[in-house]
Amino acid sequence: MTKNNIPIGTRFGLLTVLCPSDRHSGYNQYFHVRCDCGREIEVQGSHLLYSHKRTCGCKSDKQPREQEYSRRRLRQTWRHMIDRCINRRCKDYGNYGARGIAIHPDWFFDYSAFQVWALSHGYRDDLSLDRTDNNGPYEPENCRWATITEQNRNTRRVRRCTAFGETKTLSEWADDPRCHVSYFTLRQRVVYLKWEFEAALLCKKHERLRTHAA
Repeated sequence: MTKNNIPIGTRFGLLTVLCPSDRHSGYNQYFHVRCDCGREIEVQGSHLLYSHKRTCGCKSDKQPREQEYSRRRLRQTWRHMIDRCINRRCKDYGNYGARGIAIHPDWFFDYSAFQVWALSHGYRDDLSLDRTDNNGPYEPENCRWATITEQNRNTRRVRRCTAFGETKTLSEWADDPRCHVSYFTLRQRVVYLKWEFEAALLCKKHERLRTHAA
């Protein structure tokens, strides 16, 4: 059994993984990769995962400061994920470990498995790790890389409403072309005035239809 399992298409610097090679070094698998310059070479998987190889040799493999920051940030993300799920002293433990949020064993015990998933699923330095189901675990099927706005719309505290057979957050409904009022007016109608939600969306700002109140 080989140690490294890297999906086809994963990028490491200028190199894109094409397929596994028949060559092994102990438990380490080699991979056929293509450099952005067009040249194809064989590279040991561990050299890709641990940032020892980023080009075919057409450019220096010495990492610029931006790439070094990106590598450190991803590992820090992994450590923080584990910390808030198992460390009772972590300030975020109450929202994660105390609620029973678990981590997939492959990710918990092997940073390289998390790294491979991250790089093949759109990791960027301006995105953060987000769980699609906030009550679910940290695992490949329940995680994505999201912007701060997307994360804020996916918290447990966000109110979700259904209209026309669709369920969205209030801020998403406020951006919907069927909504005739601002987010703040929509929220006031729903939260404080207790309007039926479709009426709250469709009535224009100055309309006062008491029949729509719950």
